[in-house]
Parts: sequence; structure tokens; C-alpha cells
Amino acid sequence: EYEKQMQQQHSLLHSKLWTRRWPGLRGLVGRIGAILIRPVPDVARPVSLRKVEFQKLRSPLLERFHFTFSRKAVSLPPDPVQAIRQELAALDCPAAKGWFITVDEGPEILCRCGGGSHRLEVAQVLGILQSLGFDDSTFHSFCVAQKGSWKGQGVNEFIAHFLKLELQNALDQKQEEHARETSRRKAQEEVAYQHLNMTQQGHLTEQEEICKEYQSAFEESHAEAERIYVTLCLFLVRRLPSHGFDLRRLDSGEATAEEATAVVAEALKLNDERRQKWSGWYQEVESWKRN
Repeated sequence: EYEKQMQQQHSLLHSKLWTRRWPGLRGLVGRIGAILIRPVPDVARPVSLRKVEFQKLRSPLLERFHFTFSRKAVSLPPDPVQAIRQELAALDCPAAKGWFITVDEGPEILCRCGGGSHRLEVAQVLGILQSLGFDDSTFHSFCVAQKGSWKGQGVNEFIAHFLKLELQNALDQKQEEHARETSRRKAQEEVAYQHLNMTQQGHLTEQEEICKEYQSAFEESHAEAERIYVTLCLFLVRRLPSHGFDLRRLDSGEATAEEATAVVAEALKLNDERRQKWSGWYQEVESWKRN
């Protein structure tokens, strides 16, 4: 009702008819405005405040790793007899028809393939024996003495006969070494496997301790962040003069983030109310000054 009356008076005083008849009316209007304008609001002026929020977080769930162990397949050393046979098979002709002793090709040729188109030299067999740690001179002498009686027979049987007659002791020694190395490798793998099993519980316990330490550090950091947030809210509310709020819990650090947010919300509400009052008063003053 008051606003309506003021609008009517304003229209009357500022009409062109009045200003044309009384040129000195502007000063009179100013004096009338000073009388009619409402008094200055009886509340403190608004300040610059902003809304703040605090997001509570939960410690992420750390994944625990579960260890499973299995015995590793042990790579065993090659058996000497099988190794010789495999090496000879690798030298076989493309037709894979096997090797057979021959005496018609001279002393340097040991055998021919079953198809008759490929030859295997004594030197090639000597190279195989040397690579496995056998003495090649004994085999060369054996070939000179025995090859004639083995004509047409398989080279594997010929070499097996050679190993049995001439290198049995060496072959036995090689097989013993093979057995010892096999046992050593298996025992080594078993020791490694048992060690892993023994340390498994220790790894699980260590994981659990790390997870607990992380969770504790996370919670401490989050609590510190909440204390900083409460301090920020206290700073914002104190910017508002004559607020009348009880800030003892915020000042002592006992308040939670929710309490601090609620106080800031009340401060914002009070500040907006003051801003509305002062804004209306300023608009009224500006209308008189403009006209």
C-alpha cells in the first residue's frame, strides 16, 4: 500500500505540467524526497559470501592378491643314448628311410640312406660324439675294424654296439651324471616350491598390514580436511557482522562438516535478507536522484 501511494505522488510531482509552470520545482522535489524516503535499513550491510560444500569420502577397498603356486616342470638334461639317436635322425635324408652301413663308398663314408641317394660320412658321426663328450678316435678305429661285418645293417644298432663294446664305462658314467643332474634339478625345484609355500602367509600378512595402514592414513587425512573445512566456514560466517550465531563449536573444532555447512547456510540466508532490504532502499534513493 505504501509503495502504491509513493508511486502516485511521484507521478504527480514529476509531471511535465508541474515542471513547466514552476521551473524551480526540482529543488522542491528533492526536499520532498528527503522527507518521504524511508530511513536507512536498521540492519548491517550485506557482505560477499558464497556457498560451500564438503564431500565425505570413503576409503577405497584395496584388492588383496591371493597367491597360488604350482610345481614348475623341470627341464631335464638329455639322455646320451637318446641324444645320439636324435642327432642321427636329424641327419636322415628327406625320405626318412633310415641309414644303413655301407662298405662300397670308401672308409670316409659310414652309411647310405634307405633310398640310396644320400650318404653319411664318418666325420659327421664323429662330430655328434664329440658334442656329447665322447672320444672320437675310438669310434674311428671301431669303424675300420667292424664296418665290414655290419654291411647293410642299421647305423643305430651299429653305434649302440660300439657304445656297448668300446664306451660302456664312459656311457655308464654319462648316464650316472644324467641321473644325478636330473635329481639335482628336481630337488632344486622342490626347495623353491616349498620356500614359496612357506612365504605365502607372510605375503598375505604384509598385504593386510599395508591395507590397514592405507585406510588409517586415508581416514586421518579426511579428518584433517574436515577440520580445514570447518575453519573455512568459521571464517566465512565471521565476515557477516552482527550475525548472532553461536560459533563456539566451530571455534573449538568440535563441529562436524554438516554443522559448519548448516551455519554457513543460515549466514547466507541472513545476508540475502539484508541484501534485499538494502537493495530496495537504494532503488528508492536512485529514483529520486534520477528524476
